[in-house]
Amino acid sequence: MTTMTDPDYAGRGVFVTLASELYQELRDRHEHLAVWGFPNLNSHYGFVNRLGWSDLLHLPMFVADADLLAERCGAIGAATVTPIAGGFSAKHTGAAESLLTNRITTVERRPEVLDWRFFAHPVFRYDAFEWERDGIHYYMVARLVDSLREEGETELNIVECRIPPDRRLLGQLLLGVLGEYINRMPKRLNMILSVHDPLSVEAERLGFIPLDPVFRFGVLPLRESEAEIADPRRWRLSMSDSDIF
Repeated sequence: MTTMTDPDYAGRGVFVTLASELYQELRDRHEHLAVWGFPNLNSHYGFVNRLGWSDLLHLPMFVADADLLAERCGAIGAATVTPIAGGFSAKHTGAAESLLTNRITTVERRPEVLDWRFFAHPVFRYDAFEWERDGIHYYMVARLVDSLREEGETELNIVECRIPPDRRLLGQLLLGVLGEYINRMPKRLNMILSVHDPLSVEAERLGFIPLDPVFRFGVLPLRESEAEIADPRRWRLSMSDSDIF
């Protein structure tokens, strides 16, 4: 959900009124369970203090130097990844479902949603890769971007990473994906992970460091029966859950 107010009408309660009416509509007519999102500095106060959101997580950007990552993973070797052509399918949905338990909250990854998010985007170009093990097709989605830290350099945003929390596997797949950018090798790799996600510990062991910017994540349960959705330990998030990536 995106809420914006014309600057000429700021401070008149328009933001809170519009959001409150929308939540009522979602609850009563569409039977939604919750609203969640990444409020920025301008809207964060209103979401938490005037609209009743739970301020769940502050998510750092996990950053790794590509050369250091290659050095640490050199003995592991790169996995052979395959570009996903023709869109996502049920085999990729199975990868996402295989990582879930009844104690995990995440955004549903249906094939049509993944295709819409990554292959039908009107502005950004994404590269999707898959790797199969034991009949499960795990996948990563990456986006090469110009570096904001060093002029003339590029960085690789890992916007989606659906794999088990396995350091060796993570290293193999990251090396395999890096190999797909040999003609424009990125200087760094970036991921967004919750500290409650077991994959974050494995990423740190490979050289990822939590740095700025920090992204706020919040949720508003629309039904009392969904109180557990406000438990930060349950959430698994990635860059692709925010529309700015």
